[in-house]
Formats: sequence, C-alpha cells, structure tokens
Amino acid sequence: MWPKLVLLVAALIYVALAVAGSGLAGLARRNPGDTQASLYVLLADNAEQHMEAVLRRLQRIARRRVQPLSVVVIDVASTDQTAAIAHRFSDPALAIAYVYTTNWDHARAEAGRIAAQAPANCDVRTLELRSGRSSFRQVM
Repeated sequence: MWPKLVLLVAALIYVALAVAGSGLAGLARRNPGDTQASLYVLLADNAEQHMEAVLRRLQRIARRRVQPLSVVVIDVASTDQTAAIAHRFSDPALAIAYVYTTNWDHARAEAGRIAAQAPANCDVRTLELRSGRSSFRQVM
C-alpha cells in the first residue's frame, strides 16, 4: 500500500513541476521589446499541405510576442481544405481573417490594399502558398 502511495505522490509532484516549468519557460521566452504590430498576408491556392504548418508556426511566434499577430488568408479559388484549415485556427494571440478571391490578380491587388491600409508602424509580410510547390516564398 505505501509504495503505491509514494509512487502516486511522486508522479503528481513530477507532473506539477513539469506544468509549472513549461509555463515559466513560456513566460521567459516572451520578448518584451517586441512591441511592433505584425501582419502576415497569406496568398493561398489549394495549399492545404502548407496552410496548417504555416499557421501553427505563426501561432507559436504569436504566443511569444507582447503584441498580437494578425493574419489575413487570401484564398485564390481553392477547392481543397485550405479554407477549413484557416477557419479552424483561433487563438487570442493570433487573429485570422479570411478573404476569398477568384484569381491571382485580384488576390495580389487585395494584398496590396491590405498592406497599404496597415498602420505605419506595422510590419507587413506577404507570403505566397501555391499548390504544387514544396515551399512558400515571401513576395512583398
């Protein structure tokens, strides 16, 4: 009876310390000097194989920042799960907006309009996620 109780208490202490340690490590990684607002504009067509990985990466970046991170997903007539993946992500540190367009000319024009409307102190980055490519590229 006693060995099982000691083992249970030890396991509970280990879990409590692990949870507390991961929370403190997360706070320690925050960069208080990173106060500039950031906006990512993702131009995507049938990019389901990249969309989740990119949004998870941005989510990790957003959780380390003081300022929230904004993402606008401009979907260029996708027929896969790109839209569903973008709508599924929600996080207090990561604000995601979704825009649907029918062609790349409209998507690039919309990205330019969004970048022009961003505040002057906002870091705007535009990424292109295209079907058939193994990676994405920064375009603006």
